[in-house]
Amino acid sequence: MIDAYLGDPVVVRLLVAGTNDVHTWHVDGHAFRTEPFSLLSAPTSTVHLGISERYDVTIPAAGGVQRMPGDYLYYSGRALKLVEGSWGILRVRDPADAATLRPLPGRAPPRPAESVCASGAPERRFAVAAVEVPLPMLSAERGRVFVLAGDEAALVSGQRAPEPLVLHVNVGDCIRIELANHLPSGAVSFHTDMLAFDPRDSAGVSAGRNATQAVAPGGSRVYTFFAHPTIGEATALVRDFADAARNPRLGLYGAIVVGPAGATYTDPETGTDAAARSSWRVDVHPPEARAYRDFALFFEDEDAGIGTHRMPYTTAVEGVVGLNYRSAPLAERTGNGAALFDTTRTPLRTPLLEALVGDAVRIHVLAPYSEQAQVFTLEGHRWPFEPGRQGTSMLSSVQVGGLEAITLILDGGAGGAAGLPGDYLYGDHRTPYRDAGLWGVFRVYRCLPEGVRLRSLAEADAACGTDLGVMLGVAVGIVVLGLLAGATLAFRRRRAQPKQAG
Repeated sequence: MIDAYLGDPVVVRLLVAGTNDVHTWHVDGHAFRTEPFSLLSAPTSTVHLGISERYDVTIPAAGGVQRMPGDYLYYSGRALKLVEGSWGILRVRDPADAATLRPLPGRAPPRPAESVCASGAPERRFAVAAVEVPLPMLSAERGRVFVLAGDEAALVSGQRAPEPLVLHVNVGDCIRIELANHLPSGAVSFHTDMLAFDPRDSAGVSAGRNATQAVAPGGSRVYTFFAHPTIGEATALVRDFADAARNPRLGLYGAIVVGPAGATYTDPETGTDAAARSSWRVDVHPPEARAYRDFALFFEDEDAGIGTHRMPYTTAVEGVVGLNYRSAPLAERTGNGAALFDTTRTPLRTPLLEALVGDAVRIHVLAPYSEQAQVFTLEGHRWPFEPGRQGTSMLSSVQVGGLEAITLILDGGAGGAAGLPGDYLYGDHRTPYRDAGLWGVFRVYRCLPEGVRLRSLAEADAACGTDLGVMLGVAVGIVVLGLLAGATLAFRRRRAQPKQAG
């Protein structure tokens, strides 16, 4: 047990010794920076560690930005390791509580916050249900998903395809989730990271001395979260923790993406308001900045043996693999070599990312259930290690472990620094997982062809063939070609005339 008083700074020394595996370490209710002395380093709640690696996690204040005492879990982000017992409790004590723990000298502990949400914070309410439906990644067997109440009937009837729940809120929003359990059996909860909450009420985890927070079948419960300005824009991974060993594997996960304060959200195809919807892709319109395309991709895997020392060695991934509940196994596609990725031969089943050349793009990559260290890549594009820091390293691949949620801000936008349209592969850079189906296509258009349902982020019409400049350019080209053809013909006629004697 990690014991601290509210507000105490806490440093956790993480070391990996005597192992052949890659691990992740996660703590609930607290955020820390991977580069602890850089304010440009994005806050996170999960860090991955390789073989013989060490890392010091610096938590600025026990009790998190919400300033709430209570019991918070820390644990391995790998599902198998969690089941095996790799977890513990960070107990944050109220300074008024009598305890054998001695206070840190020279510190005046803060008073616990009276409420999670700031006074006057805009309130966002979402009615969410947990239901059972067939999922493609489970070979159409029944999985479990979170869904907005307004979409439940269409999802259960098969009129709506299953997708992970992705809600969009703004920095400073107070978020109320009313969760209804419509599963045939088993309790369910709503657990999230990177948002402020009271662990005794809305952690979704019955940890230590906290009260039970799970919802029985047929019941409902309200969870309260706050998109705290101290953390700012973030990607909050959502998952069930009433049955953490089983339900996330079956699809019971999602995300709450925190955007800029005052931002609005629209559907990329219709342009209608998307703030109250669940969607893995939206267009975000900040009040004082450039609009951008926003995508959320969920990578799931459960093969703990491939790539390790276990004998006999295996070359094919076993168990469930999923990319937003789907996959595109290469063994099921026609063609050879590069033709395996040809979407004109075999339709793409995984998410198709679409944008126009130069569009600002953010991609959220999440690992809600994972046994391996995966490597996400997007061909032809790169992103900064620390956005906003001059001279920061530029990456084109990044490791993603269990329970990590990272955001990539593409350098140069869609089409990369060169601004080239075309189809770019994205997905897992580990070959067995790519072969198993963890890949997709990022389609970048120069202009919007007829039949493509995508709206331009700019006010100007981006449809192909309707731009006046293009029409003028074609006209000028025709004139120039005509002049060149006339000059060439005249030159040939002069060459063909016989020379006169002098």
